[in-house]
Amino acid sequence: MIWNDIELIKKEQTGFDELDNPIYEEVSVGVYKARYASITKEDVDMDNRLADVNVFKLLVKTTDFCDNCEKIKINGTSYNIMLTKRLGVRFISLFMTRYG
Repeated sequence: MIWNDIELIKKEQTGFDELDNPIYEEVSVGVYKARYASITKEDVDMDNRLADVNVFKLLVKTTDFCDNCEKIKINGTSYNIMLTKRLGVRFISLFMTRYG
């Protein structure tokens, strides 16, 4: 079982522009251990979008997960978080898609 370091990223509002639109900046929440997991039939039954080729599932080892995180970085590649699911106290399941 290979555990990789992942970086969780959230958007934080830093101010407003001339038209009063909010300006956001990406802020790192922390580095956690995670590994790739298989997408099961129950996952696909729960959300049909998970049956796509570009969707990945991660198992994250943490107890203090940031609920408003939007992105993950793994080895320099960014992914958007689609869905989070708590698996007891110690693990969280993340479904993500490739980002740019």
